[in-house]
Amino acid sequence: DDGDLDIWAVAMDGSYETRPYLETSYSESFPQFSPDGNWVAYISDVAGEQAIYLRPFPGGGTAVRASAEAHLVAPRWSPDGRTLYYAADDAIYAVAIDTTNDLEVGDPQVVVALDPRWFGSYSLHPDGTKFHVNRADPEVTRQNEIRLEFDWRRRLKGL
Repeated sequence: DDGDLDIWAVAMDGSYETRPYLETSYSESFPQFSPDGNWVAYISDVAGEQAIYLRPFPGGGTAVRASAEAHLVAPRWSPDGRTLYYAADDAIYAVAIDTTNDLEVGDPQVVVALDPRWFGSYSLHPDGTKFHVNRADPEVTRQNEIRLEFDWRRRLKGL
């Protein structure tokens, strides 16, 4: 297996037994169970760029792509399992999901545009009515500085 990341299942019956759920030569990450536990949404680079895919749980099945954009942040399910949300560089998107018969995935729709100060993380409220996102404060600049002091013993003697 040459992939960087794979998805494993952990039994929560007290045994904590682990088994591979999705083990490929690609990277799979950020798995999210659907509310009914029958589907897993995850990010994979199987097509050469990161995209969100859906796959049945517990058994394999064929992966179905659910996103159009790259540079994604972890998928989130709506409480009723009929919508999958994900964030890309410029917006949070919603994708209609229908699992009544076979899996049907709608086209991604922009829910909210994100300004350039948005970064990295978001969450969906448990009732599905709002998002929380991280936003950088434009007044704060971060400096990452490493200072190397050479000949510090000589300097200590002068104190």
